[in-house]
Amino acid sequence: MKTFRFLTRFERVHPGRIRACRGFTLIEMIGALAVVAVLASVLVPVAVNQVQTAMLNAETSNMNNFNNALVLQVLRTGQIPGAANWGTNMANWMMLPVANVTNNACGYSRVYLYDTNGFGSVSLPYAQSNGLTALPPNPRVMIVSSLSTNPPVTSGGLGTNAFNGIWNTVAGSVPATWTNWPGRGRDLLIQRVNLQPLFHRLVLNAVDTNLFGSYTVQSGTNVSARTYVFTNTTVNAWFLQGTVIGLYDTNASATVPTLESQNIIQFDTSFVFENTAWRGQLSGWGTNGPATPASNAAAAAAAVSYKAIANTILTYPLNPNDTQGSSQGDCCQSLTWSFYTFMLDYSYWCQQGFPYGYDSAWNVLSQDPTSVQGITQRMCQ
Repeated sequence: MKTFRFLTRFERVHPGRIRACRGFTLIEMIGALAVVAVLASVLVPVAVNQVQTAMLNAETSNMNNFNNALVLQVLRTGQIPGAANWGTNMANWMMLPVANVTNNACGYSRVYLYDTNGFGSVSLPYAQSNGLTALPPNPRVMIVSSLSTNPPVTSGGLGTNAFNGIWNTVAGSVPATWTNWPGRGRDLLIQRVNLQPLFHRLVLNAVDTNLFGSYTVQSGTNVSARTYVFTNTTVNAWFLQGTVIGLYDTNASATVPTLESQNIIQFDTSFVFENTAWRGQLSGWGTNGPATPASNAAAAAAAVSYKAIANTILTYPLNPNDTQGSSQGDCCQSLTWSFYTFMLDYSYWCQQGFPYGYDSAWNVLSQDPTSVQGITQRMCQ
């Protein structure tokens, strides 16, 4: 028996096209796959490179944030972290999990390194108390991160040569000492932090050696104050920027000192304790000075005091952060010598009993072999 099928409208209108509908042949399928493979070989590396570039940019941003956070943490707390506590301190400061600080997004370790010789007598971790007697020669730290594999070093101190081998590595390359390290230079990031500009010198000069002033130090949460440091000798110490120095007069009461001023250290600075008070500059009328200009004995005492101060100023080393150098003429060293010469000349005048009148004063000052007039001209230019 024959079966009948109703034709669709398309079949009735286009009877010849029904037989033309068929599948792909094997050759056509292979050709299509070949085209797809070619496109994949072009597009996949581009996509991978875009992912790697995005990760590198993100890690670069993270490393810059670590730099800023480390500096702010040092200034705020008066402490420099060591290898054991850097991750915890940074995580607390940035409000991140510790694992997000000690490891990057690829799961590889970030490494905290410091120059063991660059900190001088300071051992990390460092917590500031009464300051340092000498400026750390080259206090540097690094944070190292790799997106391809773990760095071949662990957090801690390195000798200067080993530290410089990493510090001086050009971007996109691998430190020469990292032999056989399988990582790639393009995936290596080195965040360098020089902490020396954060240290500033404070000079407290006790002109009144027969009376006592005192000072306190407060840096972040670390307060060595409230234990007053009495001084009738010169104090020359280095403190971290942001340290609060309290200056006290302790002569009225040794147990309840009188706070005269508080100062935030932002740059090299000095104060003198003269006439039972802390001052920013000399007045010339300290308790060790002359009672009257006519007293030769008192004048001699003032001369000795001035000369001692001048010698102290002269022997202080220059601030190594000063980049002006001798090319600026009277910028630093020359002005120091000029000030020393002025004070020395003044001491000669003191020894003569402060004779009145321009001529007699000039005769005394002229005894100094240095040309006072030439120095004055240079200082006034």
